Amino acid sequence: MNSSFSTALTVIILKLYSDNSGIWVKAFAIGNGSSPYFSDSIVVAQEVVAQFFGSLEKRSNILVPTLFIMNKNNLHVYPVSSGALTYLELSTRMNDLVPKILQYEKNEKNERNERS
Repeated sequence: MNSSFSTALTVIILKLYSDNSGIWVKAFAIGNGSSPYFSDSIVVAQEVVAQFFGSLEKRSNILVPTLFIMNKNNLHVYPVSSGALTYLELSTRMNDLVPKILQYEKNEKNERNERS
């Protein structure tokens, strides 16, 4: 499957998942890309790309799309996937991942409270 086609298809799937789940999606693009499905998408600065994927000298090809989930309250970021996903794969991954993130953050908060 063509890389740009699979990326476009995944963006459509992500938009559908977002609409169905109520999970807000902020789309970021590498290079000059943007998405008609996420009109507020912005191009990511190279410093941000380096933060998630390593410096230009150390990284190999970035597999797109790459999805992350972020807690908007504490700005913790968790990787979801790299590469194309079907709707079922995305839904299954999120259903597996979200409870683990919530448990991790609950434990982290409890540890901070115990140290205080």
